[in-house]
Amino acid sequence: MKHDHKHDENCTHCACDNPLFKKYAPEIFNSKFKKDFTELIKRNSNPEPSNLNKRPIIYYTNGQSAIYTMQNGELNQKEAMGVYDGKIVALGILQDVVSAVRGNYGEFERIGLSNGETIIPGFVEPHVHIVSSFFIDDWKSLSGIEDQKLVPEYNIEYLQKNIRIPDKLEDWILAKEVDPALMYGSKDGDKDGHLITLDLNTLDSINKEKPLVFLSSSAHTFYANTIASIRVYESYRNNPDFKKTFNLTENCTEEGFLTVTNGQFQEADEMIWVYKTIPEEQRITEKTKDVIHKVNEYLTKFFNKASSHGFTYMNDASFSKDQLKILSPFLEEKNIMKVSGAMTVENLKDATDLKGYTPYIDTSNNVRISAAKLVYDGSNQGLTGYQEKPYCEKANATFKTGLYNFINPPETEDKEGNKPDYIEMARKLVEKEWPLMIHANGDAAVANTLKVMSGVLDKKNFKTGPINRIEHCSIMPEDTEKYFTIMKNYNIQPSFLIGHVGYWGYVFKEAIFGNDKANNLDLCKSMIDKKIPISLHSDYPVTPLGALRMMEQAITRVMEGDPKVKVDIENNWTCEKLDEYRLNGDEKICPEEALAAVTYNAARQCGAEEWVGTLTLDKSADFVILKENPINMNETTAFMKMRNIEVLETWVNGTKVYPK
Repeated sequence: MKHDHKHDENCTHCACDNPLFKKYAPEIFNSKFKKDFTELIKRNSNPEPSNLNKRPIIYYTNGQSAIYTMQNGELNQKEAMGVYDGKIVALGILQDVVSAVRGNYGEFERIGLSNGETIIPGFVEPHVHIVSSFFIDDWKSLSGIEDQKLVPEYNIEYLQKNIRIPDKLEDWILAKEVDPALMYGSKDGDKDGHLITLDLNTLDSINKEKPLVFLSSSAHTFYANTIASIRVYESYRNNPDFKKTFNLTENCTEEGFLTVTNGQFQEADEMIWVYKTIPEEQRITEKTKDVIHKVNEYLTKFFNKASSHGFTYMNDASFSKDQLKILSPFLEEKNIMKVSGAMTVENLKDATDLKGYTPYIDTSNNVRISAAKLVYDGSNQGLTGYQEKPYCEKANATFKTGLYNFINPPETEDKEGNKPDYIEMARKLVEKEWPLMIHANGDAAVANTLKVMSGVLDKKNFKTGPINRIEHCSIMPEDTEKYFTIMKNYNIQPSFLIGHVGYWGYVFKEAIFGNDKANNLDLCKSMIDKKIPISLHSDYPVTPLGALRMMEQAITRVMEGDPKVKVDIENNWTCEKLDEYRLNGDEKICPEEALAAVTYNAARQCGAEEWVGTLTLDKSADFVILKENPINMNETTAFMKMRNIEVLETWVNGTKVYPK
């Protein structure tokens, strides 16, 4: 009996494609759902928000406060700003703004910023997953990150203490966002210097009395203890499709199944059997009562949270028609956020079926399509990012150089029999003028992706066309100058999951890559020095929402997982000897560059510069008021401080959306 996990075009253990959402969304979010959901939203909507400014407002500074427009990616500080009817109507010195507003609109409200208060464009999140987390929203979070900080002692004991034991005897223990890589560096967070593996023995040590299922932080793996795994086997052991999925023989026993799976169920084909075994009352299906109300509550909670962090624009990195059915009616009625999405393209058929790309011109539309999204490899912390050389021995990687989804260039023949042609997929999309947004984490993935993009973009002469992105772009290949040149020549820009540096930097350096390769992670400063603009993203739910936190991690590059740093953070960090704990400190960027990466650059990478990213005349009044000025912080003083700057207000289209 052999368990051959077949790695198809989605088998990469990353957050860019949620298997559960993909499996169940078509059944739940059908035409009836859209009709009922739209009616619900309209019934509950306020036709005229009470917090829409009724008359012009002039904001002005006092010498100790600031207004940064971020025009052309620079601070471009102004003394005053006039806002009316959802637009920015005046900018400049206070006298000129007063004259313009009074002359054009009559009387106005005047608001002076207090010392330290700062107005900036609303934050832009260029890579997030909005709807796909809905299915496990009420599962207990066991993330190693809490309130944007690492949990001090994140280990097996932490999971054991924090699981939620259900009241009903028949209910299962369910939890999400579990990440063994974040345990490294905690007390008992590794096994003789090696990464911990969540197998049956480990899971049973957490709880063996009730069925237990954990969802990994990537959402591509279910971990199930012995009793849960047995329930799965007993429910489907006679099902031919079940046997085929796990390559089980006719006489396979319960013990044999446990040996084959060892508590780990990977990707949709395997995960779905676990999900279907969970009691129906504990999961979302087409039979779930009040699903439209649950979706409404989930989206309201999500966008309220995003607004509290100052976001006014978000780009979903794995968009689909099913998500459009949800977000379009919601955001049409609720003026809380502007959203775009990259349409997921998994194979040649998807690329062929997509119609030609049409840029959106109507800036009043709160939902739009931004790009075509391809996922080339997995995640480095999940040990599935595609590498030139094997992962370190301490990583205990099952796949020594990771995984990849497409035929590697320049090959055109699929030797494995299940991978689409990378070059042909990209070429078809470029011919239809789709901006490309390609997920690549490992150094081999980045190298191959740049080879493909430069080849197809050259044929279409996209050098001055739309911005094409590499998502994460985590580990640059050793010949960095060669690949920097390709990126600059073909208008290819990186969007960095900067939490890789702050949250996983230590484990990358100590156990996954080693020091030299880890130093090639998220080369922010090198990109900027080569005139290649960067953006920063959270890849939520992989890391928490928080533009100020992302700025801080790019400015400081401190490895927060280092045990010494963890202890000092708990003891009110004094910022002494900070340089010792930076991951390649030469790649630090300044606050102005970091602010551009979460406003102007991020907006341009989403093709949304007409909507958001700067504060300029006649543009939507999408802005944030901060209690403190992040520009006044530096590589030392920003650490564990910038992420905690209070967002006082968030405005979208001239409407205050936070606080309500």
